[in-house]
This record gives sequence, structure tokens and C-alpha cells, in this order.
Amino acid sequence: MTASLCAERPGPAYWHFNNSLLEDEGFVTSFQEFWLAWQEQRRAFPSARRWWDLGKVRTRLFCHDYTWGTSQRRNAAIEQLEREVLELERCLAASPKDPLLCGACRKKWEELRALKDHGARGAFVRSRIRLLREMDRGSRFFYALEKTRGG
Repeated sequence: MTASLCAERPGPAYWHFNNSLLEDEGFVTSFQEFWLAWQEQRRAFPSARRWWDLGKVRTRLFCHDYTWGTSQRRNAAIEQLEREVLELERCLAASPKDPLLCGACRKKWEELRALKDHGARGAFVRSRIRLLREMDRGSRFFYALEKTRGG
């Protein structure tokens, strides 16, 4: 009997995907184009495993780059809105009863708050994931804490 082991090792089985990307139509469209192009390259690889492992890496990088670009654009929009709000507040200091200025300032504040709330939600989700990873679930302390809370 002859046995041979494959020299190539599979890549990591999974990575954390930001599910909120699926709500972004730009991401979905871009990813569909990326994946169709990647599927066409399948025949150029000696094995499906190599194609799939490299595909996972490229998918992760694609998602990372898309998220980074989106974050950069959001940060630029936040900075621009902050400048606009500051300018509107200066104008309001000169004429505080101008209804057009009050409405414009309120609208810009709401846009700014919405953008910052989105960032805060992301930070909250990331902190929960980090907490779950760092929790000491199997310890006596954990089970005692669970009992005291009525679990």
C-alpha cells in the first residue's frame, strides 16, 4: 500500500465578516463583480483547494479595503459637517433669530449625529466581541456569577 500526503495546508477556515456590509448596495454590487471575476480564474489553479484558499484571502482583503474606504469617506464627511456646523454657529451668533440659519444648523447637526451614531454602534459591537473573547467562561468565578444573577 502506498500513501501520500498532500504538501499544501489549507488556510484558516473562517474570519470575522462585518455583516453590515450586506446592507450596503455598493458593497454588494462590487463584491458580485469581484466574485464573478474570481470564479473565472478557477481553471488557472492546480487544485480547487488552492483556488478556494486564495479566494478566502482575497475576499477578506476586498472586504477590508472596502470598509477602509468607506470609513475614510465617512470621516471626511464628518470633518466637513463639523466645519459647516461651526460656520453656521458663527453666523447664528451674529444673527440668532434667522430661521433659515437655525434650520440649516439643526439639519447639519442631525446629519453629524447620525454619522457619529453609526460609528458608535460599530464600536459597541466590536467591544462586545472583544469582551466575549476575553471572558473566562469556564471558571468558578463565571459559574458563581451566573448563580448570583439567577441564571
